[in-house]
Amino acid sequence: GTHVFLSIAQLKKCTTWVHLKDSQLVSDPKNESNVASQVWMALTKVLPIEQNRKLMDAALENLFPVKGIATSYMYHHIAETLFETQQLS
Repeated sequence: GTHVFLSIAQLKKCTTWVHLKDSQLVSDPKNESNVASQVWMALTKVLPIEQNRKLMDAALENLFPVKGIATSYMYHHIAETLFETQQLS
């Protein structure tokens, strides 16, 4: 596979582009948000479970119904994340 190596400066620049705002992962400078970003953040368990729940609560409120996903591949990740964060049981 292909490996991507980032310098410390590149990593710092990336972290200034992406941040949590109102419990959602957004990217600067437009404060854009999408369901895939929320799902990947929750699935990787970067945040504590309670913050992942808040993240997916905000995603459910602001980004559902899901639109614009070109493949069915992402839908199972969305469902998995909703189960893991106890949005669905």
